[in-house]
Amino acid sequence: MCNKKQNKKEAHEMTLEEFTRNVRVTAISRIEASVPVENGMTFRFNVPADVEDIIGYAYWRVIRRAINGGRSVSPEQRRWDLLDIKNQN
Repeated sequence: MCNKKQNKKEAHEMTLEEFTRNVRVTAISRIEASVPVENGMTFRFNVPADVEDIIGYAYWRVIRRAINGGRSVSPEQRRWDLLDIKNQN
């Protein structure tokens, strides 16, 4: 029998689809949101006014946080992140 705790992925380990289904993005204000991350912590971040997809933006921020923190992310997540950075410039 599988232990659910062992199989639970952290937000930065999920695909965008998994993130969309499993991670609650909380709007704190019009310009700030938060998501739960590892060890029961909450990651708060600013949301630019022109962001239309708050879930996608939150996912991108979680992936950036993981990369900047030296955590491993999948090649697919890294490609998605780089593609998104190019689209924002």
